[in-house]
Amino acid sequence: MTIIAGVFSRKAGVDVPVAVCGALRKGISRDLRDQPIEYKHPGGYLVKVDIGAFGAPAHHRDAQGSVSVMAGEPLLADGGGEGDTRDRHLLAMHAQWASDDFSAL
Repeated sequence: MTIIAGVFSRKAGVDVPVAVCGALRKGISRDLRDQPIEYKHPGGYLVKVDIGAFGAPAHHRDAQGSVSVMAGEPLLADGGGEGDTRDRHLLAMHAQWASDDFSAL
């Protein structure tokens, strides 16, 4: 199971308040053993908890700071096969999205 929460500022130059980020981080899970994964940018904040049901957390930040996170299992029509993982699918989709190709969705 994956839980994702986030907030984005709709106004350029307006940061997401630290208190809002803290509230999301605190409310993302009731299990104190969970370790949230956080992505903070002045204009946005994402927090994700993954309990490991799929064996890979499937989150990625590229060198430009663009972030992709995944919940559930992707259904890519690329042949799949042995060793096919959520992380590989996420990286493939992230690369497509970076090129303005949203066909995988």
